[in-house]
Parts: sequence; C-alpha cells; structure tokens
Amino acid sequence: MKRKEGDIASVPVWFVVLLVAMALPLLFYPHLLAGIGTNSIEGVDNDMFRQLIYIMPVYVVVSQCMSYKMYPQWPALAWVLQFLLFAMYAVCAWVLV
Repeated sequence: MKRKEGDIASVPVWFVVLLVAMALPLLFYPHLLAGIGTNSIEGVDNDMFRQLIYIMPVYVVVSQCMSYKMYPQWPALAWVLQFLLFAMYAVCAWVLV
C-alpha cells in the first residue's frame, strides 16, 4: 500500500522490538519488590524509593506507549524516553546489588 503525501510514517519494526525488549525487565518486578526491603542506600529515604518502585510498572507502560506513538514525528524524544527507562533500570539494579 502506497503512502500518500502527508501521511504519518509508521514505526519501524526494529523500534517495536526495542520497545518490547526494554519492557521485558518488568518481568523481574516481584524480585525487585522482594529485595527493596533488605537493601538501603545511605542518604536516601527508603520509603520514598519504595514508592518510586511501586509506580515503576505504570511508568514503563506509559513511556513505552508514548515512545511508540511519538516516534514517527519526534524520534529524538522517543529515544530520550528509552534512555530514561534504561537509567531507571540501572538505578534499580544498583540498589539491589
């Protein structure tokens, strides 16, 4: 099917695969919840961090949906959302170690 002039470009398949791959660590969310009570960071309020972990699944789903929707028009912003999601995963992994 040919695109007409002015149609919004579709999201590439490789970006959809990236979105799914970036959402897969959410499968380890129960392990993250189990480990958050035992580990703590100096100078960081554990209750605040626990609340951030509780809303993490919502953030992952919303950021992936927004990245998918905005990629055709604003690919740089979609990449920024993916980087922020990766940074959040890195912080969670750092706290668990």
